[in-house]
Amino acid sequence: MSSYIAAYPLYLFYKIVQHSNGQKLDKETNVCVDFDIFRSDGKCLKVEFDVCVNLQDTIPGFAYGLQGMRIDEIREIFIHPSLAYGVHTMFEKGIYLKILVKLRKIVDGVAVLPKMQLIDLTFICNEDFQKACEATHQQCVKCLGSLRRNFLTIWPTVDQNAVINEFEHLIIVNYPEKN
Repeated sequence: MSSYIAAYPLYLFYKIVQHSNGQKLDKETNVCVDFDIFRSDGKCLKVEFDVCVNLQDTIPGFAYGLQGMRIDEIREIFIHPSLAYGVHTMFEKGIYLKILVKLRKIVDGVAVLPKMQLIDLTFICNEDFQKACEATHQQCVKCLGSLRRNFLTIWPTVDQNAVINEFEHLIIVNYPEKN
């Protein structure tokens, strides 16, 4: 672990993958970056290229993981769930994140980042909370499915039976334990 730097011990670490002598990020909060977000098992969750963000509007682990970074530097940041999305996300609840990020540009705009506060995630172990999350998730999936079904019904050239068969096939392939 000697190549990793503890930005916030036990919760936020980073490793410089590509060094740079570019301008150093100091108190600026508006930056343009490339980034890839991964789960701890390596599955990619999101990829963005040359996107400009205000670090005040990002998760604390990302904002603080970029501090001191230089333009054209690439970092690999490891973020504890309490400095990421916690349970308030469309991603899996309470997961560690790995973000590979390249700082492309520092834009004008100096502000103070909010104080880093850890989120207490002990409540996610509560069985009632888990059931409520599952019910909410199922309701969201049903609503999204209904919206997509309504969208497909307005197109007369769409073979709805073919769509249903394809979805059934995808369920069987991706979720064999539910069959």
